[in-house]
Amino acid sequence: MYTKKLINYQENREAIDDYEDLLLSDGLGAPYKPPLQDLVKFKYVRREENPVVVFTVSSGGGRKLRTGQVTQDRVIGKLHFELRKDLLPIASNNFLALTTGVTGRGNDGVNYHYKGIRIHRIVKNLLFQSGDLLDLKGECSRSIYNKGGLFRDENYLLRHTGPGCLSYCNRGPDTNGSLFQVSFTQNSDLDGRYVVFGCLCSPESYDTLSAINGFGSESGEPLEDIRIADCGLAWEP
Repeated sequence: MYTKKLINYQENREAIDDYEDLLLSDGLGAPYKPPLQDLVKFKYVRREENPVVVFTVSSGGGRKLRTGQVTQDRVIGKLHFELRKDLLPIASNNFLALTTGVTGRGNDGVNYHYKGIRIHRIVKNLLFQSGDLLDLKGECSRSIYNKGGLFRDENYLLRHTGPGCLSYCNRGPDTNGSLFQVSFTQNSDLDGRYVVFGCLCSPESYDTLSAINGFGSESGEPLEDIRIADCGLAWEP
């Protein structure tokens, strides 16, 4: 499908080779590259048109330290994600809409917006999970498709190649919604089961990711109340 689209756009062998190289490198789990970089090689793919969203992550505090002090509310940092709309438009558009809140409140009364929700699970040195729109522990997953229903697995071109990979949580094949996870490390066990559709794309984001990992536990229960204090579109062509 992608090669056919490219032929219509630029009918020369060099362009087709560049595009097929990109699909192959992503399929093999090559490192991600931030948007606006390496555009010379991938200019025919127009990856510079992928949107970038930003989450501001905060801690609600409340953890009692060994000194007896109790931690206070504070901003942990920001997470910038490039959404791979060039390869996974269905998955990316769902996440983008939930990040910006453009859908608003659905007929089911649920607010289709990530702002203010909890990061309900942080498995130390593995991943964190969020996206429960009812602020529960991963029980409420909605999408902008099918009147709030779930949607299919678009493809598995991208893999969990290292820290910062963004993928959907699911309860089996074709059950994607609002629940998502971000990896702290490479995890090939998740490949082919969970759809990867983005990745962190700024140095600050990886510092924030490391800080979130510090609130994790082996059981996945966060040490503090960690939330997406704010979220929205950081860049779009």
